[in-house]
Amino acid sequence: MAADHSTFCRWSRSNGGDAVSRLVVDWVACDGHGLCALAAPELIDLDDWGYPILLRVPDDKRSQALARSAVEACPVMALRLEKDPQPARR
Repeated sequence: MAADHSTFCRWSRSNGGDAVSRLVVDWVACDGHGLCALAAPELIDLDDWGYPILLRVPDDKRSQALARSAVEACPVMALRLEKDPQPARR
C-alpha cells in the first residue's frame, strides 16, 4: 500500500451552503515554487524553503475562490481542493 504524502486542512462547510472542501498538499510533488501563497495569501503562507503552510480552511465563497486560484497557480499540480465524500445529512 502506498503511503499518503499529503497534508490537508480539516473539512470545512461553506457559509450558506452544503459544499464541503479542503486544501490538500501532495508533498512528494511540491517543489516549493510558492505560487499558491501568492494566489491565496489569506489561506497559505510559506516556510523558509518556500513550501506551503495551510493557515485555514476555505470557509466562505471568497476564500474558496482564492483556494481554486491557488490550485490553478501550482505549476506541478501539488495542491488540490477536495470535496467531502460524504455530504452533510439533513
